[in-house]
Amino acid sequence: MIGKTINVLLIENDRIDCLALERFIEKNGLPYRLETAGTLEKGSARLKASTYDVILLDYLLADGVGLGILSEAVNTPVIVITGNGNEQVAVEAMRRGAYDYLIKDHERNYLALLPTSINNVLLRKHNELRIEESEKRYRTIVETVSDIIFQLDPEQKITFINSAIRELGYEPENALGKSVEEFLCPEDRGKVKLIATRRVGARCTRNLEVRLQYKSGATEWHEMKKIAVLLDSYGIWSVPDAAVQTHGTQKVFVGTLCIARNITKRKQAEDALRESELRMRAILDNVADAIVTVNPGGAIKSFNIAGERIFGYAASEVAGGSFTKLLHDSSRKAYQEKAAGFWASEKHGFDAMKCELTGLRKDGSAFPLDLSLTRMEFEKNSLFIGIIRDITERKSAEEKLRKFAEELRRSNMELQGFASVVSHDLKEPLRKIIALGDRLLAAAAGFPDRERDLLERIQKSAARMQLFIDDLLVYSNLSARARKFERIDLDKIVEDVLADLEIRISQTRGTVNKENLPVLEADPLHMRQLFQNLISNGLKFHQENTPPTLELRGSRDGDGNWTIAVEDNGIGFDEKYADRVFRPFERLHDNSSIYEGTGLGLTICQKVVAVHGGKIKVNSVPGKGTTFFVTLPEKQSGKE
Repeated sequence: MIGKTINVLLIENDRIDCLALERFIEKNGLPYRLETAGTLEKGSARLKASTYDVILLDYLLADGVGLGILSEAVNTPVIVITGNGNEQVAVEAMRRGAYDYLIKDHERNYLALLPTSINNVLLRKHNELRIEESEKRYRTIVETVSDIIFQLDPEQKITFINSAIRELGYEPENALGKSVEEFLCPEDRGKVKLIATRRVGARCTRNLEVRLQYKSGATEWHEMKKIAVLLDSYGIWSVPDAAVQTHGTQKVFVGTLCIARNITKRKQAEDALRESELRMRAILDNVADAIVTVNPGGAIKSFNIAGERIFGYAASEVAGGSFTKLLHDSSRKAYQEKAAGFWASEKHGFDAMKCELTGLRKDGSAFPLDLSLTRMEFEKNSLFIGIIRDITERKSAEEKLRKFAEELRRSNMELQGFASVVSHDLKEPLRKIIALGDRLLAAAAGFPDRERDLLERIQKSAARMQLFIDDLLVYSNLSARARKFERIDLDKIVEDVLADLEIRISQTRGTVNKENLPVLEADPLHMRQLFQNLISNGLKFHQENTPPTLELRGSRDGDGNWTIAVEDNGIGFDEKYADRVFRPFERLHDNSSIYEGTGLGLTICQKVVAVHGGKIKVNSVPGKGTTFFVTLPEKQSGKE
């Protein structure tokens, strides 16, 4: 209290005692600002008008016993001063709230004790205020935290519990005096002995996971932290976290302080993590590929069951060893060079290093493998995950496919040569048959009608055979002939086709219109064959007494592809036969006397479109007409 002026109220009816105190304060230079009141009434008025640090109260006053003022001075420490040294008076004064009690003597020696008494009561009041403030602060904390905080006595009864118990559906006041077992799941009630044990220090159970039961019957996991509460011989509470010391004051176990925190979400997360780990372990143990983890130094950290099966090593045999142990000598250098660059890079996650290497089994046998190495970061530590696939079967299949492709290429060449030879050998006799037939027809003026009809049939059959051979050669050349992709104008290609078909168009009184045909990369000869067949089809399959009309329209999509629609007003066909029209030698209208052809025209169209990486489809309605849709890329990805 040094350096602070202390406001003192003296309630005393003896004027001499008042003057004596004033002189004592002045003589000793005490930091007191003294005010006096001679009666209880005046003292009460002073208290209502001002505040004081301490009150000096005479026991007997003119208007009554001074202890009556104590009820008005509940926040101010009071020292009772009396000339009557009666212990009963002292006890009564202290019981009613006085902080100290001094006895007057005739020599007024009690004044010498007064400064010490004032300092003591002020210090006590200061400590009480601090304790009260601290209690309020901690009470606020205890009542606002979401954790359930409660205290148990040695009989496991609840002596205090905060408002967080309401989360379970209970009121705090209703929980007081009850056993903590009532709030635990029946299966966990036996654990209460671990909570309320008298043990402290290393032997005690500090943390416990239990299920608290809601009033509704539901349960949730809580972690319960337990602290033993001890009381020493001076009445001081302590909550030790170590063993009770064997020396010093005797300490008595008075109960247990517990903090219960809801860990349901944590338990759910732990269960989910555990389930995930089991699931991942099951996946790792059942995948066909070897999965190996390697540290930045190249040492193997883990090895799954598939790795054991592929390489013949147990996981314990390769753990800690170099990854290169799994590689054949012929691949180790290539792997080390590539891996060194990958490890030094910042690539991670899905940026994997991929390569084909030769593996080495425990028995010394070599085999081809595919390695995918990925960097993963775990708490600032790098780990590399290698996925290894035995590609022995794939390599064998690739070799078989390569040999098959080579045989197919050779077979196609032989077939092309065979087709050329056969067509030459067939076309030469046909030319002679047709030439001789022409001569016979020229000299057949005197032939009977039947012989003349037979001769004309021979000529027509020979002509159809010649067309068939020509189409067969075209079809076989589509695969064998090297494509010459170049930028061409389909409008110009179609103009040339129309020029070739001019006589046929005139004979049928047909009309062909074209619109928005593109410029694209294609083989000019193939495009000519494609549109000549499609336009010829439209002219051929027209309705009786109805001139054919064909519309060619181009449109471009967002992917850089062009679709050319070739629409006619011909006889059409049932769409259930749409797939059949592209089959070789397939004729839906099998009336050769009306509709001439070989049955290869649309097959050639489909082959041309496929060679260009496109698609062709058809829509048709009987009696209404047919529309072919040809889709071609504007640019060829692989030019030849």
